[in-house]
Amino acid sequence: MGMDMEDVRFAQLSQDTLNDIKRLEEQLRAQTHRDIILLAYEESAPKLERTQNP
Repeated sequence: MGMDMEDVRFAQLSQDTLNDIKRLEEQLRAQTHRDIILLAYEESAPKLERTQNP
């Protein structure tokens, strides 16, 4: 199943969870020596539902 940007939106996360993600980014940067950025998305309503309910 393919996904495009119309199918997702940024996830609403608590500050604690955002801090956890930032710590994980730092760990990944240290391990890989690359600039790693993690993004959190959640699925929107399925396309069929969106087209039926304008």
